[in-house]
Amino acid sequence: MSKLLSYRNTILVCLLLICDVSFPADWKLEKNKDGIKVYTRSTNGSEILEFKAICEVSASRKRVAEVVARITDYPNWFPDCAHAQVLKSISPTKRKIYYEIDLPWPASNRDVVMVLSVDVDNSKKTTTINFDHATGGKDKKDGVVRMPSAKGFWKIVTVGKKSKVTYQFLADPGGSLPTWIINMFIVDGPYDTFVALKKKV
Repeated sequence: MSKLLSYRNTILVCLLLICDVSFPADWKLEKNKDGIKVYTRSTNGSEILEFKAICEVSASRKRVAEVVARITDYPNWFPDCAHAQVLKSISPTKRKIYYEIDLPWPASNRDVVMVLSVDVDNSKKTTTINFDHATGGKDKKDGVVRMPSAKGFWKIVTVGKKSKVTYQFLADPGGSLPTWIINMFIVDGPYDTFVALKKKV
């Protein structure tokens, strides 16, 4: 029995050595300004950095969640949003949405189809709004690059009379944009979004 266990352990160690086992890196603080902290990290299988932005907002959890979940209003406040619409209502807390990002010349605009879902946990005073990449529901537009992947969430937690908001996202814009250019905007983008959110709520 001991020989069998030893053999199995040896095989397990060998498998671990030959497999490319990797995990997301630790978060790195990239910006800390106006009460807004922006972090980035590398993730499995992607050269594009994932970002996480955190700040406290002087508004109720309900109000912040309403603003974040109201996709059709994004062009009025969300930085670089060219167009946003609800494609299909799946349930009272879930819907398929379309979002187009306005990029400066000479880059082409990007768009993406996602499923937005809202999860409210009043026992933990938390509301989470998830965005998951989806397909179908919107034809591709000439001159606009469809993003091959996008996934993230907004987490809103009641803290006294304020709300602690976390905005985390990882997306591949597709096309021929160099990775280093993409990563340049990953810090300023979420920072500008929080500045706009504070004004909106």
